[in-house]
Amino acid sequence: MNAIQTALSMYGAEEFSRLQRLYTMYGHTATGPDYIAFARPCCEANHEEFTEDGHDAWFIELVVGSGRMDELIKKLPYNLPRIGWKRGFKGKDNVRFYDLDKLKTILTRY
Repeated sequence: MNAIQTALSMYGAEEFSRLQRLYTMYGHTATGPDYIAFARPCCEANHEEFTEDGHDAWFIELVVGSGRMDELIKKLPYNLPRIGWKRGFKGKDNVRFYDLDKLKTILTRY
């Protein structure tokens, strides 16, 4: 199963198509033969809203495939102080944000 097929199985065709349109218009998409990622600038305190200004973080909606996180971060069009994503852990959906420069330092060690 390739990255798009995996994303389709996670979200369903209709929701995946909706997200793809939103992130193409208002965010950033990165795709390759073996990965797909959707990210958008956001305000950390109100990360669920698509806003036009007040951005202090990147919110990663989707990363699927074999690409390394440091390579995906390099594809972001500009730097913001923080980066966050949702993690499903023990039945809870938790959104965590991290200092982007510190995360880059950690990721370049491996």
